[in-house]
Amino acid sequence: MAVSLSVVSAAEQTLGNTQQFLSTVGQIGLGIPQGPPAQVVNLPGFQPQQSSQGGFFSSIGQAIGGGFGGLAYWLYKIGFRDITVYDSPQMNIIQEYYLSKTLPEAKICFYGDHDKSGWESSEIKILPYWCLDKTPKKSYDIAVSQDSLPEIPTIIAKYYLKKIIHTTKKYFYSINQEVQAPNYQSGIQEPVHKLVKDFEELKLLFRSPFWFRPGYAQEIYNII
Repeated sequence: MAVSLSVVSAAEQTLGNTQQFLSTVGQIGLGIPQGPPAQVVNLPGFQPQQSSQGGFFSSIGQAIGGGFGGLAYWLYKIGFRDITVYDSPQMNIIQEYYLSKTLPEAKICFYGDHDKSGWESSEIKILPYWCLDKTPKKSYDIAVSQDSLPEIPTIIAKYYLKKIIHTTKKYFYSINQEVQAPNYQSGIQEPVHKLVKDFEELKLLFRSPFWFRPGYAQEIYNII
C-alpha cells in the first residue's frame, strides 16, 4: 500500500526526513512514491514525555529483535537518546551499517567500543545478545521486542524474558505475530501472551491488534 506525498510531507515535518531508508532486509511498512517503504513503528504512550529531569523515559533497551535497525532508527527520530540494541552478531553488522548511514548525526557505539571513552554518552549502543548476561539490574526503563520472541525456540525466548525482567525497570512492549506459524526448528511459534504466563513479574496493561500488520498484536506489560 502506498501513501501520498502529502502524508509523507506531514510526517517529515514532525519526524524529519523519512526517506533515508536504505534497501535492506526485513523492511515492513507503508510504500511511498519515492524510495523504499517507510517502516512505521507505533509506540502508544511511549513518545518522549518532558519532565524536570529532561525526559520521563530516559533509557530504552531493545532487548531482542533489532532487525536491520529500523526500530532503533524511529526511536531515535521520536526523541529517545539512550537506546541499546541486543541481537545476534550477524544482525549487529547490518544494524551498524544501516544506522551509521541513516543517522550520521547520532552518537553510535558498537561492540568493542565499550571500554573506550564516549561509551556512556553514546545515544545508540549495538551489542551481541550475550552482553545481556552482564547488564546491571534495572538498567532500562523500557524493553521492546519486535519480530523476535515467537520466532526463536521457546526455551531461549523464556531466557530472554527472564533477562528483560532483570534489566528493565518499568515496561515491556511487544509487537509480535500470533498466527503460530511453524517454528524454524520444531513446534510452533508461541505468541508472547503464552510465553509470559510463566513470569508473574509481567502484568498485562494493554493489548490490541497491531493494525499495520495482520496477524500481529501489540502488548504492554508492567514489570513488577
